[in-house]
Amino acid sequence: MTGPLVLALLCTPLLVLTPDPASVAAAATSGAAGAASTDRPGTAIEAAAGIASPTPAPSSLVCRFTDARLTEISGLVPSVRHPGILWVHNDSGDGPVLYGVDAKTCKTRAVLRLRRVQARDIEAAAIGVGPSGAAALWVADVGDNRDSWPYVTLYRSPEPARLGPSDVPAVPLRFTYADGAHNAETLLADPQQERLWLVSKQLAAGRLWSLPTTVESGSVAVAQPLQDMPALATDGAVSADGSRVVVRDYLDAWVYAGLPPGRLLARIELPFQPQGEAVAWTPDGRGLHVAGERDDRLLRVELPTVAWTDTALAATPSPGVPTAPPTNPAAQSAPTPGPGSSTAGTDAAALVTTNGSASDWWRAIAAVLASALLLGGLALLRRRRTARSGQPGELTP
Repeated sequence: MTGPLVLALLCTPLLVLTPDPASVAAAATSGAAGAASTDRPGTAIEAAAGIASPTPAPSSLVCRFTDARLTEISGLVPSVRHPGILWVHNDSGDGPVLYGVDAKTCKTRAVLRLRRVQARDIEAAAIGVGPSGAAALWVADVGDNRDSWPYVTLYRSPEPARLGPSDVPAVPLRFTYADGAHNAETLLADPQQERLWLVSKQLAAGRLWSLPTTVESGSVAVAQPLQDMPALATDGAVSADGSRVVVRDYLDAWVYAGLPPGRLLARIELPFQPQGEAVAWTPDGRGLHVAGERDDRLLRVELPTVAWTDTALAATPSPGVPTAPPTNPAAQSAPTPGPGSSTAGTDAAALVTTNGSASDWWRAIAAVLASALLLGGLALLRRRRTARSGQPGELTP
């Protein structure tokens, strides 16, 4: 076990420098060429908007969750009916349950169970509207780590009139994707109309999908693709007024103007979390609430002014019209400054015209070195096993 242990120790600092798993995977297959490339997940989208490295954002501790049931927080949804309450849900394993948590104290004030729901892997939730126009909670049982389910399910439920323990009915909506099964952890809902979007979670690049909101009983609807999105998306949210969208991964958050697909405004560096999987807009619209698995903190992240000023939001695209570059970004010309780069009051660091940064280069180089060490270590381990057993690849007792 000495060889693998030494290998792990050697790789650990490099992998810390390379937190984006997609970059590691790309480097392992492209060799040294990966070191000279900044085409990591999200780069093509950012280049089109004139955005390079993520903008560091100040953060502060709001409160700590003390409810022992909240161990794998995977979603935060601000309540419409009960201002100041966040509907929080765990990752897979907890069943169809949401917890109503005070957004200032983190105290649990409600437990909401979806009636007659057999959940497989609930990964996302959002609040929008139902057929009657009233506020509705949408809970997404869409986790599919093996990309194998023939369909996944959304559940629509009303917000309870009172806080406390309650069971609510849930209307199922089964769907699949136009090109086959996908894993997903991000659900987006229009706060004013019955419209839904979902972002699939993939290594090379995520994808934005338009979801149907009604389907005949017993049928399976089909989600349609709109555009590429950042890879490894773990959550997202539409602002209360519908003016902006945020999508996060384990490290960063992307803020868009307008409803999906939107126009990219900024990429924000999030505070470190062991496994950051939840994001919601703060009531003032100038910050984000973030939380995650194996982390008892509710954090507030302050957004740069480019992500919330009226000037930045002025050029809002129409929903459903893709504004990001096509899937193959190689044919794109050099990036140009973003729409707000010359506007007074915006953060200069959030809008730049370089394609990549020093930190991106170091991440790529670290990915190549880590991958080389990993592959070399595996080859060495294989040779040792072969020498001991006399048969290629066999383990000796």
